[in-house]
Amino acid sequence: MNIFITGGTSGIGLALARFYAAKGHRVGVCGRNTAQIDRSDEVNKLLLAYQLDVCDKDALTVAVEVFCADKGLDMMIVAAGYYRNGVTEEVDFEQTSQMLKVNIAGALNAMEVAREAMNASGGHLVVIASVAGLLHYPCASVYAKCKRALIQIADAYRRSLADYQITVTTLVPGYIDTPRLREIYRYRNDLSKCPFCMPLNRAVETMTKAIAQRKEQVVFPPKMRLSIAFLSLLPTCLLSAFMHRKTLWSIPK
Repeated sequence: MNIFITGGTSGIGLALARFYAAKGHRVGVCGRNTAQIDRSDEVNKLLLAYQLDVCDKDALTVAVEVFCADKGLDMMIVAAGYYRNGVTEEVDFEQTSQMLKVNIAGALNAMEVAREAMNASGGHLVVIASVAGLLHYPCASVYAKCKRALIQIADAYRRSLADYQITVTTLVPGYIDTPRLREIYRYRNDLSKCPFCMPLNRAVETMTKAIAQRKEQVVFPPKMRLSIAFLSLLPTCLLSAFMHRKTLWSIPK
């Protein structure tokens, strides 16, 4: 398969790229800093990397066209994202704007580029969201609201692209142990404030299995899925109070 991954130069995106490249697939990745890919690694050497910002749809379109050449695009994985911790910290205009641009506009750009590339032959569009977008409550962070919007946009694309044999899978993970998560929480060796945190290799196994089965939406890990189901039953006022206290507790001191 020809697989292109936005945000594929680090974290979850890179882990997925490495998985598919090791399986013999042709994999292209893009990100704002391709230099962070360790080219001394034999699997990483297989990746075709394109340095760009997903907010620039023209640049993304050109990169995908160059990657595809005459081979077509079988799968697009939308993994690029931007996170700013917590609702209790000051979030200035630039940070909020960046979250909206990358998490919504950038994701939408990738979906549209995928649609254009797959329109004639079909394919598979995979969108990585977050459990943060599953709960609706007044004090939710900008990040949570972005991910909630992304889940809804992916659902709309799923319905509109079904007639073109384009499958849309939405992956909705909880905490995944990545270098970025450890950087955010500043606990290099302690993720105790990230409930049900999943090792990256296990997360990749879960995601690639869901992709292979062409699932519509998968929330994981199971304990997080059950927790979200329970929390969604709470009255809005209790849910909001609980999530606010959880945010205060989890913010690094």
